[in-house]
Amino acid sequence: MAIAQPTTTRVPWNHGRIIGPKPPLKPKHSWAIRTRLQHDGRVRDLAVFNVAIDSKLRGCDVVRLRVADIRLGESVRLRTTVVEQKTGRPVPFELTEPTRESLAAWLKKRCLRSGDWQFPSRSHAGDHVTTRQYSRLVDDWVTLAGPDPAGYGTQPAPDQGGARLQADWQYTGLPAPTRSLKAGEHRPLPRHRGR
Repeated sequence: MAIAQPTTTRVPWNHGRIIGPKPPLKPKHSWAIRTRLQHDGRVRDLAVFNVAIDSKLRGCDVVRLRVADIRLGESVRLRTTVVEQKTGRPVPFELTEPTRESLAAWLKKRCLRSGDWQFPSRSHAGDHVTTRQYSRLVDDWVTLAGPDPAGYGTQPAPDQGGARLQADWQYTGLPAPTRSLKAGEHRPLPRHRGR
C-alpha cells in the first residue's frame, strides 16, 4: 500500500512578472511625467527624472552625482562627464535647457554645496538616495504617466547595459540628448560626393 505524499507546489519568485528587457518610455509618457511633476511642484523628482533622461546613466550613477558634477560656480553646466561605477569609463553628456532649469530650481531650494550629493537622502544625513528609492521613484513616475509600471522600469534592453531610465527619442522630432561614443563604438564615416 503506497502512502500518498502531500504535494506542495512552490510558486516561482518571478511568477506573473514580466521577464526580460522592458521597453523604453514613449515620448508621450516622458512628457506626461514631466508635466505632472511640474504641476505637482515635485522639484527633486523633476530634476532626477530630467538628469536620468539626458544622461542615460545607470540608476546607481544618477543617485551618486555630486553637486560639483552638475554645477560650475553659480550656474548649471551645459556639458559634464561622469565616471560610471560599473565600467570605470567616463561618460560625457549634455544637459538640455529644461534639465538645467529643474536642476537650478533644485539647487536653489536645497542650498547644496559643491561637495554634497546632488540628490541627498531624506532619512540618512550625509548619504545619497539609494538605488532602491530611485527604483520606487521610477515606478511612481510611470504610474503618473498611465501605463502599467510592471511594463517599464530602470532595466533596458541587454544590449544597452545597466539600469538606465530611457526615453524613446526616435519619433519626437526633438533633438535627442547627445552622448559621446564609448570605446569600441564607431560613428559612420561621411560619404564624399563626386568621388
